[in-house]
Amino acid sequence: MPVENSEPMNQYPGKSVAKKYARCLFTAFSGKVVILNPEQSDKTALRKQFLHQRKQNLWPDSRHHNICQNILTWLAEHKTIRRIFGYSGFNGEVKSELLQKQLPGYFQFFLPVILSPGEMAFYLWQGETLIQNHFGIYEPVTKGKNPETPSDQDLILLPALAVDHSGYRLGYGGGYYDRFLARRMTAIRMAVIWQEFLIASSLPRDPWDIPADWIVSDAGVIQTVSVR
Repeated sequence: MPVENSEPMNQYPGKSVAKKYARCLFTAFSGKVVILNPEQSDKTALRKQFLHQRKQNLWPDSRHHNICQNILTWLAEHKTIRRIFGYSGFNGEVKSELLQKQLPGYFQFFLPVILSPGEMAFYLWQGETLIQNHFGIYEPVTKGKNPETPSDQDLILLPALAVDHSGYRLGYGGGYYDRFLARRMTAIRMAVIWQEFLIASSLPRDPWDIPADWIVSDAGVIQTVSVR
């Protein structure tokens, strides 16, 4: 569905037009994204639904690289950022770790390591071999490294099963990112999602849920309506 008088998807609006731009994007994707019914408010049921739908698709490398390229283009517009807190793509997620090889040398890229149930920390990753944890997620080796804490000039990439127009994301329910973000509210948060899982209506949310500031998909990057 074309959007009249909208900017190209690879343009990045300022705060003054963020809400209008976000509405245009979700209108444009209304033929592809899931539109929730009002009664669909159970997170557990939605997780099962979205995970099933994601497993039905093949995600070619070109789509992973396209999203990474969209992040790189966004970074070129936000020149103060030098540290990226990514994640290792798992179970059909966008592989944010592919971004590490594409970053200029002055960037640092970090990946999370699970420490205990609900707790994780980030460690510098420079492309060395990753090891699988008990969930099957690849993590960097931590020996000889210290965990790093993001600041207000750092970018955190957030994996998700689905994201809505306000930047609220549906994850696996483990609470790892909820706890981590609650202690690091100042960092810039960007949800990373396939465009098929951008939600035209609102996802169910809890009081502790923290929305993303930006959303990146195959179609580009948008600022959410939950502007800080």
